[in-house]
Amino acid sequence: MTNDELENDILAIRHSDFVIWISPRVSRISSRLAAWVLMLSCLFVATVVAEAEEAGETSGTKVNVVGWYVWRANERLPHERIRFEDLTHFVYNPEFDLLCSADGHLKDTHAIDEDLDALVEVAHRHRVKVQIMLADCPAEFAAMMSKRSSRKTFIAEVLAYVRQHKLDGVEYDWEGMPGEGPNAQQVQDYTDLLIETKRAFAGERLLVTFDGAVWKPCFITPKAIPAVDFVNIMSYQGMDEAREALKMWEDFGFPRGRIYLGVGFYGDFADVQTVRAKAKHVLEHGYGGLFCFHLNLDTDASLLKAVSKALGRDDSP
Repeated sequence: MTNDELENDILAIRHSDFVIWISPRVSRISSRLAAWVLMLSCLFVATVVAEAEEAGETSGTKVNVVGWYVWRANERLPHERIRFEDLTHFVYNPEFDLLCSADGHLKDTHAIDEDLDALVEVAHRHRVKVQIMLADCPAEFAAMMSKRSSRKTFIAEVLAYVRQHKLDGVEYDWEGMPGEGPNAQQVQDYTDLLIETKRAFAGERLLVTFDGAVWKPCFITPKAIPAVDFVNIMSYQGMDEAREALKMWEDFGFPRGRIYLGVGFYGDFADVQTVRAKAKHVLEHGYGGLFCFHLNLDTDASLLKAVSKALGRDDSP
């Protein structure tokens, strides 16, 4: 199957109008068999809709909340103080303890194994999906993406890693070479990586997401859109930047339900007023969620609580 064929298959699932068509031959089939056909069709529709709701694709009032967590800063936010009840998704950043080589092999120090597995267990008890973040080695990552064979190796090892640690998917955070950004070929390579990852993950309902820029959607081509469950926009400043970034990604082709707005939990912009404004804007305009970067800096959980309160979910003081 080519990437174009995969794209068409995914589009057919995401945007299909489910029509149950019964030919005139049904009149020659027993009514019991016809009833079974109808029931199985309805079950298929319900399953696909449920998957869309879990990924945050639907356009209702549900707003997902993604929390980014940096493992090397875990002393600032121990496990017991993470408010999983305020999250729907949890992105675990292993930093330099899980990288990739140019030929696609994962370089795993195993330093995070115990920490990651413990967090996955707690997160799943709260029905929070956990993703592993990858791409903290821009040069090696770019080299890996440039060849189909190395992408295949990489995706296979990522899938094995996801299965081993009972994760719910992967979050790619490749932003081009430092100080340069991606060139045209790297944009195509990244697009191919996203599509091929989704192909490998599709049978297990695993998430494929990535971080998007605020100045222009320069990391991918529109062909990657059907393969991405949602994009996390790295908009960490005020509402003016947020509105422009949201419009940009929507104009690029992402439906609102798969656009997640960034909230900076650091620096001068990490104020409750901005956090509430962003949460309210996402809720009122039908966007899919909020992307909180990062939880380790919100040591008293005041900003995450502000998100929950703005979404009408938190009753704590």
